[in-house]
Amino acid sequence: MVRRWKRLTRWEFWSPYFFYSPVIAYVAYLGIRFRSWTLFTAANPAIPAGGFVGESKHQIFARLKNATAWLPDFIFLASGEPAQRRPQAEEFMRTHGVQFPVVLKPDAGQRGSGVSIVRSSAQLRQYLTQASFPAILQEYVPGEEYGVFYYRYPGNARGRVLSVTEKRMPVLLGDGRRTLEELVLADDRAVCMSDFYLRKNSERAQKVPGAGEQVQLVEIGAHCRGAIFLDGGDKLTPALEESIDRIAQRFDGFFFGRFDIRVPSREDFAAGRNVKIVELNGVTSEATHIYDPKLSLFDAYRVLFRQWRIAFEIGDLNCVRGTRPAPQLVLPEPPYGEAHPPQCPPARQVTPAVAHQLREPVLHVGLRHMAVLGAAVVEAPVGEDGEAQAGDDHVGLPRKRSDVHVYAPPAAQCLPHGGAEPRLRGRARAPDAGHDFAALLGRENVSHLASTIPCGSASSYCWHGPSGNQP
Repeated sequence: MVRRWKRLTRWEFWSPYFFYSPVIAYVAYLGIRFRSWTLFTAANPAIPAGGFVGESKHQIFARLKNATAWLPDFIFLASGEPAQRRPQAEEFMRTHGVQFPVVLKPDAGQRGSGVSIVRSSAQLRQYLTQASFPAILQEYVPGEEYGVFYYRYPGNARGRVLSVTEKRMPVLLGDGRRTLEELVLADDRAVCMSDFYLRKNSERAQKVPGAGEQVQLVEIGAHCRGAIFLDGGDKLTPALEESIDRIAQRFDGFFFGRFDIRVPSREDFAAGRNVKIVELNGVTSEATHIYDPKLSLFDAYRVLFRQWRIAFEIGDLNCVRGTRPAPQLVLPEPPYGEAHPPQCPPARQVTPAVAHQLREPVLHVGLRHMAVLGAAVVEAPVGEDGEAQAGDDHVGLPRKRSDVHVYAPPAAQCLPHGGAEPRLRGRARAPDAGHDFAALLGRENVSHLASTIPCGSASSYCWHGPSGNQP
C-alpha cells in the first residue's frame, strides 16, 4: 500500500501510458503542423528511421568514424548456436586484452532491456545459451555515468547540448539490524521500485548488512532498471560541449540523440576528457535529466515538448536536403487536394531562420510565381500586376538537390494551350523519366514547364544538382 501511494505521488514512476499521453498529443500536433506524421524519423539519416526503434548498436558504433579513442572495445555476436558464439567472444577478449567483467546486451535493445554485466566464463556461457538474439559484447568501463543529449541543425557548423543527466546507482546504508529487504521498504525512494530491487537482489534480500556497510542495488544506468537520474546541467562546460560536438560530427548523418558516457571522474567529464561512449541512442532517446525529483511535471513536459519540436525541425531540414522519412500518412495539399508523397512533408513558406540554417553554396533561381529552396517549391506572394513581389523572386537553392512536384489548377484556370498557369506549389515525388528539370529551371521556362501538365492533373520532376541526374 505504501509503495503504491509513493509511486502515485512521484510522477517519475507513473505508467508510461499515462505519463506520455500529453507528449503523444503534442507529437500529433507537430505532425499536423509539419504535415508529416513521421518527419522526425528523418532527423538522423544515417540511422534507420532515425533511431525510432530497433536500431543496431554495432552499426551505430561502426559509423563513428575515427572515434575509436572514445569507444570501448566491442564485438558483434550474430545470432547462432552458443557453441559458435562463445569461442568468438573468448577469442575477442584474448585478442583485445579484455578482462571480466564485460557487458553483454542485445544489438537492438531498448531501455536497458537484456543488458547484463558478466563476471565469469560460466556467466558468459549462460547468457549466450539463453540469448539467441544478436548481441554485443563490450568492454566494461568503470567510473561515473552520464547521459548527454545532443542536437545540431543541418548546415550549422556547431551542435548544442540540450541536456546532461548524472546517473547514480542507488545505494543503501546498513545499520547492522535490518535485512536488505527491510532497508529497501523503509527507504523513501527505493520502496517505489521495491519489487524490482528485491528481485535483482533475491540472494541477499534476507541478509543483514553491517552497520555503515553500503549496498548498491543495481549497476545498469537505466531509469527503468532502477538507476537514479539527476539534472547534471551544472556540469556542462564549453570544453564538454566542444568534445561532444567533435565526436558527434564524426558520425555522418547524425544530428539528434543521446550519448551514454562513462568517465573516471566528474572533473574528467567537465573537461571533456577520458570519455568513453557506452551507447548512442537516436530520435526516441530522452533528455533524461527530467527524472530528477527536483523537477516538476511541468518542467518535464516543457523539455520533452522542446525535444520533439527540435526533432521535427531537424527532420524537416534533412527532408529539404533529400532524406526520406519512414513511410507515413500525409495530409492533402490545399487547394487542389493532391496527396503529398511519403518522402517529404508539404512545401512551406521559407523563413529567414530556415534559410540561415542551410549554410552551403547556393545558386539563385528566379521564377515567376515560385521560389525554390532545397527540395521544396514555395509559393511566392503575387502582386496585383501578376508578378512575384520583391524579395520573394530569388531564394537560395542548394546545388545538392532540388525535387519538385508541380500541381495543375482546376480546368477553369487552364491556359488556352491546355497547360497550367504556373502559380503552383509542390513537393518532391518520384522522378518523372524523360525530363531533365535542370533544363527547365529559369524564368523563361516556367510556362513551358506548366504546359507539360494536363489540366486538372499533376506531374513530378526530380533531379540532383545542375547535372539533372535522377536519385
